[in-house]
Amino acid sequence: MGFRRESKFDAVPTPYGCRKYRSKAEARYAATLDTLLAGGAITSWKYEPTYELRVFGELVCKYKPDFEIEHSDGSTEIVEVKGFATPEWRLKWKLFVILMAREHPKIKLTVHGTSKPFWHRRTRKEMA
Repeated sequence: MGFRRESKFDAVPTPYGCRKYRSKAEARYAATLDTLLAGGAITSWKYEPTYELRVFGELVCKYKPDFEIEHSDGSTEIVEVKGFATPEWRLKWKLFVILMAREHPKIKLTVHGTSKPFWHRRTRKEMA
């Protein structure tokens, strides 16, 4: 019997607060959001909200970004915390960016990369 990893990308599930996050980076980001919430910079945040990605009214797939944040100025930001970008994730993210630009152009989309070869902090316009 060999050692079984919990994640195919060696992400370590990490508890924080009342929840178990998929990685240490996500748990750290949640702690940062709680600090921002306590300081009044944001009004709320959600972990892994579900979005239906539809093209011409047909459901293509469901997508769960890591965080949805409501800022104190009334703006919304959707954040992905990524250590490794799979081809499947890249395709879903690209579709998500296109659909959000059409349906919700004021929502900010951000990717926080946790590894050097990946994005560090890129927004929708930088990824287009």
